[in-house]
Amino acid sequence: GSLVDVSSDVCSSDLPLDDGGGGARLLHKWTVLFSIRTTGRAAFLSVGWPGMAGAQTAINEHGLALGNLTSYAGQVTPLGVPPGFIYRQMADGASTRGEASAILRSASRAMGNNLVVSSGREASPALFGFLPDAVDELPPGNGIRAYTNPLQTRKGPRQYAPNAPLLRV
Repeated sequence: GSLVDVSSDVCSSDLPLDDGGGGARLLHKWTVLFSIRTTGRAAFLSVGWPGMAGAQTAINEHGLALGNLTSYAGQVTPLGVPPGFIYRQMADGASTRGEASAILRSASRAMGNNLVVSSGREASPALFGFLPDAVDELPPGNGIRAYTNPLQTRKGPRQYAPNAPLLRV
């Protein structure tokens, strides 16, 4: 196929170019678009799958968009909140990247992950690489930033699998 095989040990986004639409049909069949309107909170749209709670990707009425890049970081605690629930709090409770950052930083995080947050009104994207005990925010460089896994921090990628390649664009 036309997919780029980065590694079976990392999470990235791939676009199948020559599968005759099979990938799109599979995603369409099982994908759910949620339209959430809670009194006193920001309305938002979220794409997810049956049985999933919280938000994995979302865009709210203020133009704040969240994109989950699942990144196993090796640190998990049963005492924290799963990322999807934190992302939902960000989607319905933040109107700026700064407000989204504050929600993520104040949350009791159950695990590490990468999350792209973009504010259309501010023209301001960033990648948040976080763990249960730390949050790192990486702003774009040179006007563009492409993200893939493993977990990203200011100190560079955290390799969680031996020799896992990192695709840099």
